[in-house]
Amino acid sequence: TISGTPTNPGTTTFSFLLTDSTSATTSRSFNLTIAAPLSVTTSTLTPASLGSSYAANLSSTGGSTPYTWTVTSGTPPPGIALSASGFLSGTPSAPGTQTFTVQVSDNTQPTPQTAAKSLFLAVTGPLSLTTTVLPYAVIGTIYSQTLAASGGTTPYAWSLTSGVLPNGLTVNPTTGTISGTATTSGTALFTIQLADAGTPTQTAAKTYSLIVVPSLTITTPALSAALLSRAYTVTLAASGGRTPYTWSILDGSLPSGLTLSSAGAISGTPTASGTATFTAQVTDSLAPAPQTATHSFDLLVADPLTITTTALPSATIATPYHQSLSASGGVPPYSWAITNGQLPPGLTLAADGTISGTPPSSASSAFTVQATDSNTPPESTTKALSLAVLTPLTITTPSTPNGTLDQPYTASLAAVGGTAPY
Repeated sequence: TISGTPTNPGTTTFSFLLTDSTSATTSRSFNLTIAAPLSVTTSTLTPASLGSSYAANLSSTGGSTPYTWTVTSGTPPPGIALSASGFLSGTPSAPGTQTFTVQVSDNTQPTPQTAAKSLFLAVTGPLSLTTTVLPYAVIGTIYSQTLAASGGTTPYAWSLTSGVLPNGLTVNPTTGTISGTATTSGTALFTIQLADAGTPTQTAAKTYSLIVVPSLTITTPALSAALLSRAYTVTLAASGGRTPYTWSILDGSLPSGLTLSSAGAISGTPTASGTATFTAQVTDSLAPAPQTATHSFDLLVADPLTITTTALPSATIATPYHQSLSASGGVPPYSWAITNGQLPPGLTLAADGTISGTPPSSASSAFTVQATDSNTPPESTTKALSLAVLTPLTITTPSTPNGTLDQPYTASLAAVGGTAPY
């Protein structure tokens, strides 16, 4: 009887001598192989690609070769089969992950050893970039967009193979994130290539356009004044970002009678004079994160422009004359002009509404003055006036007759020039 517990694998050669009861002898040599315990050493399987040929050799140690492999539970992915020699091969026909148990049997006699292990095999779809469109970038604003992919075997490797990214942006080769701060506006065309970690390596590429726009800004600096009880309309303007824009009132309110449309039009008929302060906000159409910009406005509702000078005092020959025209309503300052007729000789009308000069002779003139305010667009109004140039006031009675004591007396004093009555 040969017995015991072997401690080292390997093959030993030895001879036995047999002696019987008559002392006759014989001998024979033997080989005894001690096999290591049988085990499956394959622990993971390289993912397979849908529709692509796949092959993997399962491995084991210990026992006595040759080995025989079988699937004892579960099934490999459709299209993949395990041969008795441990060769897993085929062309997978459906994506997904299949878990199955493989068993290996050795050639130990008289009782073969067996070992089993549970494995899983993932079948991935063809490698593909699934990001189709890149959102807009904004000059001076941090940009970050991670490209997405499907299929193949992770981890992926990303690279720029043609074209250029916008100035200030780069692509991360490990994560596929396009990030940075764009410095110039425009449209960049470039191709991104994706490579997977499979064997053999799959690649996929896609060409993208990335538009960089200026930051959103409200370009309307100020609002023209509205006139009480008169129709008013003005459209706010913006630049940058992506149109169409949407407008709203963020703070404060418009004058009564006026409204702001989503297209940015302030319109209506104001019902009360005064100044309203409000903050307008514009939102662009950038996706997925629209930009906003705000601007504070003062909107004056003024009374209609009116010339309040109703008449002009007379001028006098050879005497300096100075008279200012006046107006109310609208948006000061006002500018003045004569639109019809003319002033008497020697007199002029300045833009600030001052009539001045020294008339050389008597005259009487009728003319029309126009006042124009500083609104945008300007408002104008007119009024007909007249101005007379008179001779200097002079007493023409050279002397008075003498009177007689206790007798009725009468004498008339006379004058010329100036404006009667005296």
